Amino acid sequence: MTTTSRICTMHKERTGWQGAPAIGLVVRNAYFASPEFSDFLESLGITCDIDISNRQSRIFTVQADLDAAKAALAPYFGEMDAKGIATYNGKFGVTK
Repeated sequence: MTTTSRICTMHKERTGWQGAPAIGLVVRNAYFASPEFSDFLESLGITCDIDISNRQSRIFTVQADLDAAKAALAPYFGEMDAKGIATYNGKFGVTK
């Protein structure tokens, strides 16, 4: 999947880890949202990929861990579209 826009997005991808099925949670262009949002992602274990500068990800092998990360991110992303991509809504750090 190639992202060329400056819009922060999140998606899941099927992968494997140590011979077992796993799910990768990928956030692209987080630094366009804010540096604090990138720090928030890192606090969830979603870290920068070494070889792709605009991509942060984490591999989940336990469904409960994936669900917890998705729940923490849910307030900041809309629903996933038909391609499985959710777009950042700009609400990180906004207080009501």
